[in-house]
Amino acid sequence: MNQESLTFYNRTAKKGSFIFFPEDFSLKVSDFDCFSCLSKAQQETLSAIISVSEVKDSESTYDVDSLCSILEINKPTLNKRIRSLESFGILQHVPFKFDDSNKLIGRVKCIQLMLNPKLQLELTQRSTERTTNYAHRRHNAMLVQREYDNQGFRERPEAAHIPIVRQRSSFPFDQLVAPVGIHTSQWATEFYVNDEKGNSHKLVAQARSHSHVCTDDELMTVYSLLSLTLAYHTKQQEYYSRTGRIPENLTPIYVDDVLAIRKRHLRDFSGQLRQAVRDQLNSIRDTTFDVIGLQELELTGVQLSGYLSRELKIFKQCSPFTPIAPEISENNQVSFGDSAMLYLIEWPDELFNSLISDESSFAFPPNLLTVQPLIFMLFLRFRIKLRDQNSYIETLANLKSALMRTSEMSQFKETLKTQIIKVNALNDPHLSASLEDDGFFKFNLWGYHGVIDFECNEIQISINLDEALACCGIKSVNQKTPTIANPLAQAVSPLLKVNRTLSKAVGAKLNVERFKYHFKLNVDNEDIFISHYTTTEQKTKFCKYIAHAIGLPIPSVEDFITGELESLSTFKVQGQTLQRNHYSIIYKSLAATGNTQIDLSSHMILKELSRRSSLKPELITLIEGKTFQLSDVFISKLSQGLFIQEELPENTYPNIL
Repeated sequence: MNQESLTFYNRTAKKGSFIFFPEDFSLKVSDFDCFSCLSKAQQETLSAIISVSEVKDSESTYDVDSLCSILEINKPTLNKRIRSLESFGILQHVPFKFDDSNKLIGRVKCIQLMLNPKLQLELTQRSTERTTNYAHRRHNAMLVQREYDNQGFRERPEAAHIPIVRQRSSFPFDQLVAPVGIHTSQWATEFYVNDEKGNSHKLVAQARSHSHVCTDDELMTVYSLLSLTLAYHTKQQEYYSRTGRIPENLTPIYVDDVLAIRKRHLRDFSGQLRQAVRDQLNSIRDTTFDVIGLQELELTGVQLSGYLSRELKIFKQCSPFTPIAPEISENNQVSFGDSAMLYLIEWPDELFNSLISDESSFAFPPNLLTVQPLIFMLFLRFRIKLRDQNSYIETLANLKSALMRTSEMSQFKETLKTQIIKVNALNDPHLSASLEDDGFFKFNLWGYHGVIDFECNEIQISINLDEALACCGIKSVNQKTPTIANPLAQAVSPLLKVNRTLSKAVGAKLNVERFKYHFKLNVDNEDIFISHYTTTEQKTKFCKYIAHAIGLPIPSVEDFITGELESLSTFKVQGQTLQRNHYSIIYKSLAATGNTQIDLSSHMILKELSRRSSLKPELITLIEGKTFQLSDVFISKLSQGLFIQEELPENTYPNIL
């Protein structure tokens, strides 16, 4: 080797990339110990590189591939570690040549280990920043746990060991989400549902979001949230049985628990994984599905048939729960929950009731949420297709249309092959994939065995039912779709039946007047107004007052009010829903005027908003998140119709927020 120009005489391109150690190489493992920005895997790789400097060849080189046996890792993993160290600047490429010009270099790299003063300073700064960020997140987590305990939340389950489940009731979100990688605020799709007679009907759905619509990856997080919700309330089963209370549709969810159930690394120093969960929760919360289909209804005694739209959301409510107060930035953006570790989730009532009270839940393999989103969607598709048959064949074009219709066929086939082959790395005996000598691509996804013919563009799937059931923890062979018993249902179902009976008794004792956005109750000659924009605190106050007045349990009154709210409309402007956080901004802006002659009842505010068309443009900007502060003109115009008339009695219970 000529050291000045790094010319190598004994090497060839066939040996692959190599590490070069200069004559003055003196780096030690301890030189890198102080840099906490380096992961354990990176530290181990550096240690291995330094150790082989003692056994370098006559030209002071060592084959990179030989590090695999030392580290006991495969070549792709080693290459990934090498690239990560190159991104830090610790490993650098050095220009070189072979002595014979006929020796082609190709993709061979000469790599050298570096640690100069400038790099030391950069690594020190990155380590300090990482340590500071970790300490900040740990401090916030302690605050959240303290607040969690102070608020009386009950003990949460061990997320890493809870079963993956889904409610039995039919919610079509599996068919509505966009493919992973599609980052858009709008998405349209077709899907099919079966009626009570088993007939299939095609529906169209338009998804929209302020951020981006839900994708396959967010759907995997939805499955983890459903599993965590059931596990949390099941853990409180003894409390529900003892007190006679039914589970409240408000579940605390830790960000780390979502990571744990998806088996993602919890030592997230950079915070990227936790932030990804927060972003997903925001996307799920913001996505609205307008489902359009042919329906028949009776209106004023006339039978009608036509296309109608129904609005669906995965969450009823989802909010960060944090001790850190919101802040308004200079560009009118509200900063809230950016580093939240705890969220409170409220599901649609029908979904939540099915989840907690059905005698069984759909069961899934424990590793389902660790695979790539495409594999997750494939498994769900195979499971539905083979519910009533042992095998089926479909074209790859049809499969692409269902899962990745925006991609080209060649891209879809390559993605399909690449993603399926990755299941071999998950160390699951019921996950495997291989390209056979006959050219067919064969795989096993937890008992669903597939053969892909990329030449004929066909896929054939068959089920090993015993294996599929066993992968979901089911021993019985009498099932076709794996389900497990819901232990919570035994405690909750009797309570729900009693509560429904008492709820009817509540309705019989109250005089209810129903309007579009609110309903009015008259209790002891006092009028109480309730809408979707009534706060939980205010509804709790009303429930206690009503229960005391009519002599029935508070939970029965709560159930009655929930049922009444389901029949009310939410306020919309140009098809967009006014959310409670938007209404909160309007209410606080009115309250900030200090004018005691303004009626702050929600039904009065909504009435004024609906009749003053001049307010709608600014209201739209609020709903779309383009502003978080209303103009003085807006508040002034809105206030004009809210002045309390002296001859009217003052509302005993002004409905705040």
